[in-house]
Amino acid sequence: SAPASLFTGLSVQDTKGSTNGSFGIPYTINTLAEKALAQGYRTALFSGGPPILAKSGLHQGFEDIDDDFMRDGRFYRPARENLDHALNWLLESPKEKSLAHIFLADLQFPFVGTFSPDGKEREKSVLAQKREVDESLKWFIAELKKKNLWENSYVFVLGLNGDASSVRKDVLWHENLFRENIHLPLFIKLPAGAVASSG
Repeated sequence: SAPASLFTGLSVQDTKGSTNGSFGIPYTINTLAEKALAQGYRTALFSGGPPILAKSGLHQGFEDIDDDFMRDGRFYRPARENLDHALNWLLESPKEKSLAHIFLADLQFPFVGTFSPDGKEREKSVLAQKREVDESLKWFIAELKKKNLWENSYVFVLGLNGDASSVRKDVLWHENLFRENIHLPLFIKLPAGAVASSG
């Protein structure tokens, strides 16, 4: 899947992640989180909804996994709330090097209402969910800077923002990891002085 490729830097064929399920990334492959952990980074995965869950096998290298939103009987955790969880985790050790993967599932749930910052309910649509994600990301970036968390953290904000209405045999719509539903990432923030590398 695309998330497996993003977590490893390898192709879908190399990660053996071209389908759904709980097989995950082979343990012989080192993920970005595992490499970061070995370099002394704190690592965490914050999931706002399926299919990026600990049980899906994408958890290698994450010390903390926050995907318990379903305990409350919800389909997903809204972007602002999910980003707030990540922000609080970063604030626990603000001076330490950190790597956070944050998965936003909002665009998979256009039938769930969202609220503007002033408390007004938006229409139930993909466009409204995009507004929610956009406003939440702006808030998150501003908070990272205001709380001096911008300099020494890696933050990956991911989301399935394709066409969730596509139907595939034997695949639940909210667990569709095939190409019509995958467009990653939304936002990547490197620490100050870090250089992106393909190696």
